[in-house]
Amino acid sequence: MRLTQNEAAIILHRLEVPDAIAEALFDGEPTNQQNEAVYDICKHLTSTINANRTIDDNVNGLPLRILIDAVEGSTYAASTDNEREQRTNVIRGQMLAKKMSIAFNEKIRFPAA
Repeated sequence: MRLTQNEAAIILHRLEVPDAIAEALFDGEPTNQQNEAVYDICKHLTSTINANRTIDDNVNGLPLRILIDAVEGSTYAASTDNEREQRTNVIRGQMLAKKMSIAFNEKIRFPAA
């Protein structure tokens, strides 16, 4: 799946905090092994997205759960104090969530700012 520059920025923003992703995915108590797995996958996804702004259409398992959390757990829209930018980023995030929902046959939602 090809990403726009804005879509990539939304996902990359969350991938910068693998510890938060691990806590969300493992109910706040990830093991060291789970933390390391999430960190490694976030690093790989970040590298791939930075290199060519794509996500493998066949992604599944933990990498897919991480990508879903990157959207559903996003704080990207709220990362600015400018209300107009927040609204724009929410719309972009919602469009990304819809695109990913279709691509991965998952119900994905982007949070309001």
